[in-house]
Amino acid sequence: SATCPGLQLIGFRRDGAEATWTIDNATDADLHLEGIPNLKWEVRNPLAEVWMGGQKILPPEGALIGGDAAFAIPRDERTRVAARSGKDFTLVFLWADTEPLLSFELTFTGGCTLRVP
Repeated sequence: SATCPGLQLIGFRRDGAEATWTIDNATDADLHLEGIPNLKWEVRNPLAEVWMGGQKILPPEGALIGGDAAFAIPRDERTRVAARSGKDFTLVFLWADTEPLLSFELTFTGGCTLRVP
């Protein structure tokens, strides 16, 4: 990213209803995901869950992700990307879709931001 040159999303892959990237943290600092602003997806295929490192981070138990829903990102081991390492970031949709139209930003501690597309 422009704000943190050592941070990038790599290795996009799709598996059924899941769209996954690897957050590659080549910086010398541990980074925590702080927010997912501007998350947009195809209305006909709703976003159901967000995972990092194989663990669900959103939505909280009993909640649904909706267009106006706002949830606090947990700041714990699930959302930490250690220095000089990577962690998978996965969006899980209700149904499999060959080309879901989506865009999002990921904001991290230290002011780092990643964007798709």
